[in-house]
Amino acid sequence: MSRLSNKIIRAGAIGIAAAMMFTTVAYADEVPEMAGVASYEMTGSAESSEEALPGEAGIAAWLSEDESDQEMATPQEAEVSQEEQTPAEEAAVPAEEATTPAPTQEEGEHASVIALEKRRAKYDNLYKNYVFPDLEPDSDSYINVREKASADSELVGKLYAKTAARVLEKVDGDDGPWFKIQSGSVTGYVKAFYCITGSTAEELAKSYGDLMAVIKTESLRLRAKASLESDQIAILSEDDSYPVLGEEGAFVKVQVDEDLEGYVLEEYITLKVIFKKAVSIEEERAAIQREIDREREAEEARREAEREREEDNDDNNSGNNNSGNNNSGNNGNNNKDKDKEKEKEKEKEKEKEKESKPSSGSTSSTRAAIVRYAMSFVGELQYVYGGNSLKTGTDCSGFTKLIYAKWGITLPRSSRSQQYAGRAVSASNMRPGDIIYYGGHVAIYIGDGMIVHAANRQTDVKISRWNYRSPITIRNVIGD
Repeated sequence: MSRLSNKIIRAGAIGIAAAMMFTTVAYADEVPEMAGVASYEMTGSAESSEEALPGEAGIAAWLSEDESDQEMATPQEAEVSQEEQTPAEEAAVPAEEATTPAPTQEEGEHASVIALEKRRAKYDNLYKNYVFPDLEPDSDSYINVREKASADSELVGKLYAKTAARVLEKVDGDDGPWFKIQSGSVTGYVKAFYCITGSTAEELAKSYGDLMAVIKTESLRLRAKASLESDQIAILSEDDSYPVLGEEGAFVKVQVDEDLEGYVLEEYITLKVIFKKAVSIEEERAAIQREIDREREAEEARREAEREREEDNDDNNSGNNNSGNNNSGNNGNNNKDKDKEKEKEKEKEKEKEKESKPSSGSTSSTRAAIVRYAMSFVGELQYVYGGNSLKTGTDCSGFTKLIYAKWGITLPRSSRSQQYAGRAVSASNMRPGDIIYYGGHVAIYIGDGMIVHAANRQTDVKISRWNYRSPITIRNVIGD
């Protein structure tokens, strides 16, 4: 809802709250200058599944992942509500909208305004009972989450800036009030003095939370406009989630990737709100270890690829030397050597033909290593428009450029330039490690009909179907 029209209404309140909230400089239980780990999700929930409005099951069926909050609707309850009002779909056929007569413009606008107001009221319930650390929004600082309500207790996690936590209870410690909170996998205690609460926290939740549309049918048409007659521009898969940009009548506008937006029918989606989650000490250590392992494996794979190239060069040089020595013999030997060279060339052509076929057996060690390296960033690397780092974030073309650079393959910086890199291959001949350009967006093919790409700032690096939208060109940039 941070992108919906009511954000403008609340802008004044948020501005006043923001001027008052970030006044604390250093805290006894805060460790500054620590880099945050990747963005984590927390799903919001409605207070009761009975609040679903007729004809709006897709909007009202809110998800909840907070097992500790028994008053909230459970994911199962939300899904039952959704299934009761969603028509059955044929397997692998995109869900099509009901062909009911379109309302007049006046009727449509009036109904849309009423529905939007109801949804706003429903949406407000998602942001109650959250607290946020009293930190500058763009800082890398955090407040500690402890096992008990004491500054001497063991550290179990960290609440970074913009991280939401649900309050389970308020307790009195030796040095003042503490909150028992739950955020992600972390449950523990934080000092109440360091938290933003109440109406200010609710306004922050509306600002920090990302409203996402979750596809609830096997496949769903994405349309260019909010109309049944509008062109289909992509096919969205079940359980994929996309940022919500707005609403128009019975349609919800979503962002699929950085250059593709469109409309889906609300009855085939469920909405949820995601926040950053707290990071447990174990998760932080595991993330650090994964980064170390990832870089080590990538370096070993790169060196192995270099050794293979050197061995190939040595074999070629050896063959050339032998051919040179044979030239000193008689013409009969020369003819035999030429025949052998022709046979070798034929064998090489056959090998190239085999490698061009998209089968798991034809994936070279270099291609496999590139794919493994790229996939290791799924769910861990943030999407940052214009970013140029595999640690702090990057966009789609920055992601591909940085991945291939590990293997000494230089790509242009922009996706539009990358569409001309390497050589074109057909869809039937593409192999893991090729890049696919969709028009303003680029991805890496990983095999089995899937791609990995930096999609948008809410979903970050993710895996999708390779043909969720029509590709413009497929490029072999590895050169094999």
